[in-house]
Amino acid sequence: MHQPAGITGVVLADGEITWIHVYDQKGEELVTAKTSVDNPGYPVDLSLSDNGQLMAVSYLCVKDNQPASFMAFYNFGNTGQNQMDNQVSGYNYVGTLIPQVNYLSDSQTLAFSDNGFLTYSGKQIPEESNRITLDDDILSVFHDDQYVGMAYKTGKERSRMKSCFIRPVEPKRRSLR
Repeated sequence: MHQPAGITGVVLADGEITWIHVYDQKGEELVTAKTSVDNPGYPVDLSLSDNGQLMAVSYLCVKDNQPASFMAFYNFGNTGQNQMDNQVSGYNYVGTLIPQVNYLSDSQTLAFSDNGFLTYSGKQIPEESNRITLDDDILSVFHDDQYVGMAYKTGKERSRMKSCFIRPVEPKRRSLR
């Protein structure tokens, strides 16, 4: 993953262990993290804030014998220095898979799940600010820095297709039907 500030993050699989490496513009390693399926999970996607200070990682894991996602947020500035592995916040989502994470700005993160999307706000310690869920089958997702869009099948036979565009600014928790 490459970001405008020149910070690059990569995920490397090595048997039972997966490594996350973050590099600066000169190719110097800033962060190395060792992960496994057991702790905290298998990294599915990661995103870095434009200033390179924050990183969001979606992990696939198992909680209560169910597939789950763990969203972890890392701060490489002063706020994260006293935290284990610089992790400043984390959220478990049992029964939900989160395959895509994107920083929209230095303080706004978007995560697409198998049943909708979530947003997180915070320049130092990101917190969940929106959770939008769909009861329908999501076909495609897209976004820019202000709007989130989804194409999905709806109806009893899932034969109709709809699209929606949402501006995830105000905190809310809702289901779309």
